[in-house]
Order: sequence, then C-alpha cells, then structure tokens
Amino acid sequence: MNFLAHFFLSQETQDALVGALLGDFVRGDPAAQLPASIAAGVRRHRLLDVYTDQHALARRSRQRLDPRFRLVRPVLVDIFYDHFLARRWSDFSSEPLDQFARRVHAALVARRTLLPDRIAGWAGRVSTVDWLTAYRDPASVERALRRAAMRMCRPTALAEGGTELQRCRDGLEQDFLEFFPDAVAHAARLRDAR
Repeated sequence: MNFLAHFFLSQETQDALVGALLGDFVRGDPAAQLPASIAAGVRRHRLLDVYTDQHALARRSRQRLDPRFRLVRPVLVDIFYDHFLARRWSDFSSEPLDQFARRVHAALVARRTLLPDRIAGWAGRVSTVDWLTAYRDPASVERALRRAAMRMCRPTALAEGGTELQRCRDGLEQDFLEFFPDAVAHAARLRDAR
C-alpha cells in the first residue's frame, strides 16, 4: 500500500495520520524518536506493509507485471492500489475523497514540527496541491512513478511502470477489490489489539 491507503487505514487521529506517513521514512525504533501516538502509527504502517507483502492477492498482482520490473513490482502494486482506491473511494468511505485529503493535509501541517526536516518541507508543499486525489488520474500515477524512480538508489524501470497499469488494469483492479476489504479488516484488528 502507498500513502493514500495507509492514511485511510489509520483514520483515527492527526498523530495516527502522521505515523501512517512516517512508516516509510523513520528507521529503527520509532518509540525512541517520536511521541508514543505517532510511533504507534509507524508500527501499524509497518505491520500493514508486512500483511500486504504476504497477502496472496498482492502477490498475484505482482506476478501480473512484466518480469523486467523485478524488484520494483511491490512499489508498482502499492501505487496502483492507491490509484484504484482513489477511483473507487466511495466504495470504501462515506467521506468524500477531497474532504479526506484536506483532513490529511491539515494533520501533516499541524504536526509538521514533529516531522524530520526533509519530510516537513515536503508535507508543507503537498498540503497546497491536490496530492492524494490526483491518484485517480493515470497521468498522476505516472508522475508518482517517475518521482519514486528518482529516489531509488539504482536505476530501475519503475518510471516506465505506467504501461503496466494500462496493460494489466482489469486484473490488478480485481485483485485490489478483493484485497482491500481484507486490509481494512486487518487494520481494524490492529487498532483493536492495542
């Protein structure tokens, strides 16, 4: 799962939303670096990533992709799943996506001082653009893939992944629609277990 799905599955407090973001950026023990409520969100993000990586439907989605994408298949599937979530948002939430995105942006701005410097500046910028709702558009997905490719340590085919979204769209979307209710239930179990 990528940012939109992690934010959706946290959906509790501003701190939980911030933790959902930081799960990809904080290394080591989050409790040693962050307030407890944000550290809990980081841990939940990591547990959801493990759950997704091991889920048969996410594995099936990765297998649908061309072998040339090898190690970046999980990244592609995460971003594609956010695309499907944005497009099918009303299937999963009664809150409009635009409203949800404003709430996430407000949380990131409100907690910006708790974010690492490199993330704080970015969080301030994304709060002024239609970042989360843009996932609905395949062209925005392609831009997200190009940006993600620039952050990779080594050259990959990630930036060309938009072709796979078009080639495998029907199968990937079906995988997502079967997978996401499982992820929602798993996230609820994680919240209940604390």
